[in-house]
Amino acid sequence: MIWECFSDAERLMRKTYEVVRGYYGESHQACAYMALRVAAVYHNQMRFSESREWYELSCRLYREVKPLRADVYLNRAEACEKMARLLEYDGDYTGGHRYVDEAMSAMEAFRCCAETAHPDLWKLRRSRWQYVYLRRARLYFGQGRFDEAQQALDTAYSLFPLDELSRVELNMFQVRLYMVHERWEQALALARQDLETMIRYHGETIKDALSCREQLGDVLAASGQMSGACEQYVWVADRLREKYPFQTDWIKRLQKKAGGLL
Repeated sequence: MIWECFSDAERLMRKTYEVVRGYYGESHQACAYMALRVAAVYHNQMRFSESREWYELSCRLYREVKPLRADVYLNRAEACEKMARLLEYDGDYTGGHRYVDEAMSAMEAFRCCAETAHPDLWKLRRSRWQYVYLRRARLYFGQGRFDEAQQALDTAYSLFPLDELSRVELNMFQVRLYMVHERWEQALALARQDLETMIRYHGETIKDALSCREQLGDVLAASGQMSGACEQYVWVADRLREKYPFQTDWIKRLQKKAGGLL
C-alpha cells in the first residue's frame, strides 16, 4: 500500500483474510482485524462501496468476539471511526455520531485494560482517541454546529501531548474552523506552518504535503489572494500528474479551482 501497488495489496490481504478465517473461524479477533485491513486497501483505492462492506464486517466481528487482548478495543475503535468517516462523506451525520459513540466506548475500554497493565502500548496508541474526537468535530462541522466542532477539536488537542507532525491533521481542521469565522491571518499562519512541517518531515511531493498546499491555496482564495491561490493549485496539480497520475478526481478538482479563479 505504501508503494501504491493496490492490486497486489488487495490480492494479498484477501488471501490473508481467507486463511485466518479458515483457521480461526469468522468470529475471532484476528479475523476482525484482517477485515479492517482489507477495508483499508479498498479505501486507499477510493473504492468506497467495497471498503464500507469490509469496515461494517470488521465492526460486526469486533462486537461479537470476546476480547482477549487490550488492542482488540483499540482496533474496534479504529473500525468504528472509519465507518463514521464513510458516513460523513455520505452526509449521514446521525449515523456517523453513533459509530463515534461506539469508538469512544471502545477507547475507554482500551484505557481501562492498557493504561496500567500495558503502559507502553497505552502511551504508543492512545492518540487514536484524539482522532476519534477529530471525527466527532468533522461531523459537527458538516451539520453546521461550528461551536461544538471547536469544542471537540479542543478536547482532541488537550487529551495527550502530540508531536508537531501528529498535530498537522488536527491543525488542518482548525484552519477550516478559522475560515468559517473569517480569521484569515490565523488561518494563513497555521496553513503555512502545516505545510512547512510536512515538507520538513516528508518532502514536498508526498500526498499529505500536497493536501497541506491545497489547503493553503484555499485560504488564499477565500481571503482574496487569487493569484497566490492559483499558483498553489497549479503546483499541486502538476506534482499529482507527475507522481500520482491515477488521482484523476483530485487533479480535476484542482483544475476546477484554478479555472474558477482565472
